[in-house]
Amino acid sequence: MWGDSIHFGYWPDPTDDNISIAEAQQLFTDLLISHLKLEPGQRLLDVGCGTGRPAVQIARKTGAHVTGITVSRSQVELATDYARTSGMGDRVHFERISAMEMPYADATFDAAMAFESIFHMDRARVCEQMVRVVRPGGRVVIADGVLYSPMTDEQREIIYRGFEVTELAYVEDYIRDMKAAGLTGITCLDVTLNTMMPTIDRSLALLRSGACHDRLREAYTDEEIAMFLEGWEATRQINRQSFAYAVLVGEKPL
Repeated sequence: MWGDSIHFGYWPDPTDDNISIAEAQQLFTDLLISHLKLEPGQRLLDVGCGTGRPAVQIARKTGAHVTGITVSRSQVELATDYARTSGMGDRVHFERISAMEMPYADATFDAAMAFESIFHMDRARVCEQMVRVVRPGGRVVIADGVLYSPMTDEQREIIYRGFEVTELAYVEDYIRDMKAAGLTGITCLDVTLNTMMPTIDRSLALLRSGACHDRLREAYTDEEIAMFLEGWEATRQINRQSFAYAVLVGEKPL
């Protein structure tokens, strides 16, 4: 349904139906590129790299070298194959590494990003590790779903199950952990209306229309697809009440 990427899309105009989910996912990566401020030849660490689409796009557009890490062996294989077939295998590579225990030396990278991945992890620990491996003056960019009002236990269970998150936190919690890790000049961009709502609405439209059911049936039963639709419906209602999406940017002091 989302193609080969596994993150939300970004619509500059949330009402623009001419932009597909796949195109919006690329636009979201472009937004992160604008905050990373990478130069050709510099090194980026992509924490929780997924299937490698953002990493390859960033390397191609900036000329940077990108290292993606994930604990999933299958994601490393998929991402590595994608980088190779995209002609970017010389500048993008992927490793099966825990973001909580990175083996890299201090100041190895010029920048680091976590694109919709930290809410699967120990947030404070990952922030510490990201800052440690970034050089002084380098940027750390985090894009994640956050809370802006309390949820009921039932709502929390829907989000935890649907997105496989370990913990949901307020944006103030992210800022606190980024500051504690040593970042300064932290900014926060609320992109909820450009990301979560249009992605959810368009995903629901595809599910309701049955347009993607043949592809989904390759991996899921009809009962599971029905549960998937129910979960997205519930998520949409929760999103209007309690769930937001933020892009946070901080800099490691010189």
